Amino acid sequence: MDAALVVYPNPSSNGDFSLASLQKPGVATAPFTISDAAGRIVQRQGAAPISAANGRLISLRGQPAGVYLLRLSTPEGTLTRKLLIQ
Repeated sequence: MDAALVVYPNPSSNGDFSLASLQKPGVATAPFTISDAAGRIVQRQGAAPISAANGRLISLRGQPAGVYLLRLSTPEGTLTRKLLIQ
């Protein structure tokens, strides 16, 4: 399932990321939370429409540069990705 999700651009220079999953649309459209390095949740979103599976936008504009953890609650379980803002 790990390869089913693409996050781009990563690292991001402006805090904008896109999620895509062509093989498993439910992965890219799953509800998610994003937390900072200290574990504080900086963003939370519910499920997106299936039409967003090939380019769901996540904006962390205004957040300081650093590493963030994206946790998607997919039907198969939790999928975690690191997001890097330069």
